[in-house]
This record gives sequence, structure tokens and C-alpha cells, in this order.
Amino acid sequence: MKRTFYLLVGGLLTSTLAIGQVSKTHTIEKKGVDRHTDKTSVSTAKDFNDPVWEDDFSDPSVWTIDNNAGNEDNWVIGTDVPSGAFAIDGIASTTAANGFALFDSDLLCSGNQDAWIRNTDPIDLSNESLIAIQMETYYRQYQGTCYIETSVDGETWGNSVEILNVGVNNSTDNPTLFTLTLDGIAGSSTAYIRFRYEGGCDYAWMIDDIKLAAPPANDLSLKGAYYDEYVTFLDLDEFLDVDYVQHLEHSQYKANQVRPLTFIADIENTGVNEQTGVTVTAVVSTPDGTETYTSDATSIAAGERSYVMIPDVMLDAFDGGTGSIGDYSVEISISQDQEDEIPDNNMPITKSFKVDEDFMASDLDTDWTTYYPTLGENAIWASRVMFENEDQVNAIQFGILNTDDAPSSPGDVCYLNMRRGSVLEAEGEDNEMFRYFDEEEVEYVLTEADFTTSEVTTWITMIIDNDGVDVEPGVVYQAELEIPALGESYLWIPFSNGQSEYTGLLFDYYEQSGGPQGWWTLGQNNPHLRLGFSGSVGTDERSDLNFKMDQNFPNPSNGTTSVKWELLEPANNVDFFITDVTGKIVYSKSFGSRPAGVQEQMNLSLDLPAGTYQYALQIGNQRLVRKMIVTK
Repeated sequence: MKRTFYLLVGGLLTSTLAIGQVSKTHTIEKKGVDRHTDKTSVSTAKDFNDPVWEDDFSDPSVWTIDNNAGNEDNWVIGTDVPSGAFAIDGIASTTAANGFALFDSDLLCSGNQDAWIRNTDPIDLSNESLIAIQMETYYRQYQGTCYIETSVDGETWGNSVEILNVGVNNSTDNPTLFTLTLDGIAGSSTAYIRFRYEGGCDYAWMIDDIKLAAPPANDLSLKGAYYDEYVTFLDLDEFLDVDYVQHLEHSQYKANQVRPLTFIADIENTGVNEQTGVTVTAVVSTPDGTETYTSDATSIAAGERSYVMIPDVMLDAFDGGTGSIGDYSVEISISQDQEDEIPDNNMPITKSFKVDEDFMASDLDTDWTTYYPTLGENAIWASRVMFENEDQVNAIQFGILNTDDAPSSPGDVCYLNMRRGSVLEAEGEDNEMFRYFDEEEVEYVLTEADFTTSEVTTWITMIIDNDGVDVEPGVVYQAELEIPALGESYLWIPFSNGQSEYTGLLFDYYEQSGGPQGWWTLGQNNPHLRLGFSGSVGTDERSDLNFKMDQNFPNPSNGTTSVKWELLEPANNVDFFITDVTGKIVYSKSFGSRPAGVQEQMNLSLDLPAGTYQYALQIGNQRLVRKMIVTK
């Protein structure tokens, strides 16, 4: 189903900052747009099924193409799809086979792009007192900015509105049904509309099937939905004010860390009339059944954006603070007294999270959707967590990629760490920063065994502290993975387009203004990076891994030591191996298939040089890793 975006002379509000697309380094500043809320009379046009004017790009002469940069980076009309180094699909619009307009920024990639396309002949809107445009569009953003502009002479362009600001490396639906009320041309017999792209080296923007008609009298647009109250800061333009960091929306909660949820709908009245009786309904599917909650009714004036909430809901399945183990989904929908004339833009939004005994996370076990390089410099990737109760953390879990495009190598190194305090707020008395470990204490070296699995992503669970790190409620903690620059080779980690805004973080070593402490956010792109817990101090017990492994004893040793491990469920392809500081396997043993409940004790007498080694138990693409020290 197409997702409709309807704006009343306003722009999409975002607060995602620019970081690097894979192997791209050009950046420009994004520009915000004020929202217009003037009320005007209804047009004489009927609706988009009976438009005043329309075009499907089957005749290129209807359009004039040029640019303000004085180069050859121009729009094209036809059926060719994007074809740059990071090409996206062609638009799946209704009449794509007849042709569509494409600006392939990635293919052109000059670093100086300001290209536009407008109607060649004027459009007569002299009988219209209010006019809106509807089109099918598809855009993936890296650093560019998209505008719709209007003119009454084809030369002087005003009422420039930024649109489709979806965030770095994010995209609209393909296609998105986009609608915008236009200023400055209703009542004119010589109306012109221009689509302008400004940037340097983006992905691509495509448009098709354009219609001009009246905006609806009654229409609500559901812009976003949330289930945890961190979003109640409600000021998307001022997100570096970061009151929201006190409320972090996670996709995975430890059972004793669940908390009351606040269901929130981000709603814009994109109709001409005030919408009354606006309510939000949240239907929550839990492991124990279904629970339904409804907000109080409110009204939203024409052109206004509002956040309607159902606050402080402790689900029955949470049982007073201990959540039922399993998967949860929240369907958030809206309704109003009036009949909504464009229902496609307020379809229910479903969000999901899980409760288990093991991790606090933001990636929801989703498949990876993108990855980022270190851009030739050191980088710290991070994911933030807030706890509801006191606890202990002793592990960080992260994913690593092994693909042709993300060619990690044995010997690549990363350093794991944990931070107390918010990097998005200024450091001070109320936000004291503290990193728990030196780099050398929690080093992971990519091993030869990382390339023996057929899985694209290998999950590493690294014990960071055998005794556990005490954590407090109401404090921001951060799982960190630091990737040092190692010439042409470095370790790659996956990201998923997850649930939450402002979740993924990247420390910017270029000292650009990325916030009070120089950190950039990644919008909804979440690094596969989690804070974990052990069932008992000194072991790692994970219901999803279904195995545990103790610290070797004695440690340090002279090479004679023992390791205990146990399967909680039957498993195939059980492997144990030890690697040195270069990632080379110095000892390995395959156990094949093993039954559940069998505790193994491996007694090792190894002639190894003195040094630090990694030892791991691996089942499928899941691996539990600890350190051992050999002395002579």
C-alpha cells in the first residue's frame, strides 16, 4: 500500500545530521522550513480524481529542464533507472512504463548540483482559490535537499518548500504518494511549478503522475508513532536540547527492566477544517494476549501538528515490572469525528519490541540494511540504553559483516567499551561522563573463524567484565565499539533501520559541529550493538544463544587450563577455538551435534607463547568470546 505524506505548505521536520554514506565524503548543510498554518477558502476543483491539471511524463516536451550550477548535472525524462555506484531501484509509480523524471545525483556526483525541472507552458489556475499538488515520488537521501517551488511568470520563484527530508541513508516508500498545498499560484492564469534538487553527491530522486486539485476539507496525516515516552520532548527542530535522552525507546528490554509505556501519535491536520474528536488507539499484542488502550479526544486546528498520547501504561503482561518473555507489537491508529478524505495517509503504524533475560537493544534482531566505513579515521559507533532498575552488565554483543562490499579481514581489531552519561548533552555536574575500560582491556581481534560461517553476519558476545558493571536507573549508558584506522583494512559492523529516532551514534573525529560533545546521530539506523547480562556472575547465559561458557581456570595459566561450557538446548555444529592476537586459529575442536544439558569440561595443555588469546564457543553464527592469558 502506498504511504501518503500530506503537508500544508510546510516541510518534513527532521533532526538527523549528515554522516558518510558508504565511501562518500561530501556534505552540505540541511535547511529547515517553517510550517505555514494560514486558513483559506475551498477551491472549486473537485478532488485528485478530477484534477485541474495532470501529467504522467509520457511527453518530455511538457517540461523544461535546466540547472543553476552551470554544469551538465540535469534531470532526465524517460524510463532509465538510476545507475550510479550506489544505484537505487527505479520508481514503481502507476505509469512508470510511460516515463518519469529522474535526477540521478549518484551517477552525476559532481559535488555541485542545483538542478530543476518545471512545466513548459503556464497552467491556468485563475478559477482556483486554493490548490494542492499530488505526485508519486521515490527518493533516497544522503546529503541532498529536495524542493517544490512556485512562480507566476516562470522566472521569479518563491514559496520554496523543502520536502522529503527522510534522513541520511533513508528513503521514502517506493512510491510515496505525496501531497502539498501550494502557495502563490492559486488564482493565477500563468502558474508554474518547479522541482529542484540541491546537493553534491546523493542517491536519486524520481517523480511521476502529477496532479493539481483542491486540498481536502478534512484530512489527518499520521506522521509517526512511538511506544516509549522519550519522544515527549516534542521539539524535533531543537533535538540537541536532548531532554528526550531521559526516555530511550528500546526494541529489546530485559524482563526486569520493562517500564510503563507511553503510546504517542504524531498527527498533522492537513485539511482545511479543524478536525475534532481526534483519538489515538493502541492495540498491543503480548505473549499473554491482546490489550487495547484509547486516548482522550482532542481537536487539531487546520495546518497544526500535534502529539496525542496515552501516557504511563503498565501492560498487564509486564506484571508490575517483570515482563512476560516473548515478542510484543503495538498498532497505533488515529480517528476523528469527520470523514477523512485521504485515508491512505493515516494508516495504522505497527512497532515491535521483545522482552527477554539477556539484552537491552535497539535493532530488534532485524536483518542488516546498511553499513558505514570509518572514512579513513578512527570511529566510535554507539547505542544508548537506560535502565528502569539497578542491575549488572557484563557483556557487549555486536555484529560483524563479511561481504564483498564490506571486506573485513582476520586481524582487524575493535575495542569495546561502556560509557556512563549522555554524549548528546553538554558534559557537566548533571551529566558526568565516564568510560569504564581502557582500550586494551576489551579488545576483539577478528579471527579466521569469522570467515568459516556461511552467514553474512556473525554475532559476537564479548564478556567485558567477569564481575559485572553496576548500572543505575534513570541514567544514560552507552555500548561502544571503536574501530581504529588500520590502513586499507578495518572491521565492518551492520546497521538496521530500526524503530527509534536518534538511536545510533557516531563520534565525529573531524571535529565538525555534531552536538555539544561532537557526536552525530544516525537517525533510525541502529548499529548492531547491545548491552548484555549474565545469568550469574562470571558466566553468560542467553536464552537466544542457548549456551553458556565460563572463564577458563586458572587464568593466567602456563597453557594448562580448563574451560567449562553447557548447552541449554540441543545444537548442531558446535565448535571451540582459540586465536592469537593476529586472529590466527592456534587451537580448534569440533563437537558436531550435542544434546542439551551436557556440561563439558575441556582440559587443555597447550604449548603457546606468552600473551593474550581469545577463546570462543560457536554455534551457527552466534559466538561467545572470552580472554585468556598465557604466562611462561
